[in-house]
Amino acid sequence: MPANLSTEWSWRFGVMPQPWFSVFTALVACVLLCVAIVSTLRTAEFDAGALRATATVLPASGGGSMTRPAAEFTDASGRAWRVRLRVRSNPPAHHAGEQVDVLYHREDPADARFDTFVERRLLALLSGVLSLPFFLMSWLTWTFRRRLFRQYARGG
Repeated sequence: MPANLSTEWSWRFGVMPQPWFSVFTALVACVLLCVAIVSTLRTAEFDAGALRATATVLPASGGGSMTRPAAEFTDASGRAWRVRLRVRSNPPAHHAGEQVDVLYHREDPADARFDTFVERRLLALLSGVLSLPFFLMSWLTWTFRRRLFRQYARGG
């Protein structure tokens, strides 16, 4: 039986899939791991020169079930700035009048960020954790496939 790109012939096991699934899951795992690494490095880079300020959460505006709180803070030079949480949530993560910490750079206070786990670390954590099952699937399918071919080669 002729082989093609998607299958190989084995007398004992019949048509066997090529290792594309293992390769695909390994690539997905690598992409997720790269996202985690880049997110962690960007957060560390932002943290390196960041100043801390206390902000007051503003009343929610607009409708909809998911909210993205905004807060107002004053930078070191006394100028007021407004920052929005980058993650929407329901129920709201912060309520009007609540005091929260924000991080900002003196050169660009408009790029301020809430000093919360969700705002700063969630993307790195999720993508890093999600890469693990993909690495595991890739390794298991690759190992299982190799084991089957070794059995076939030994005639067992």
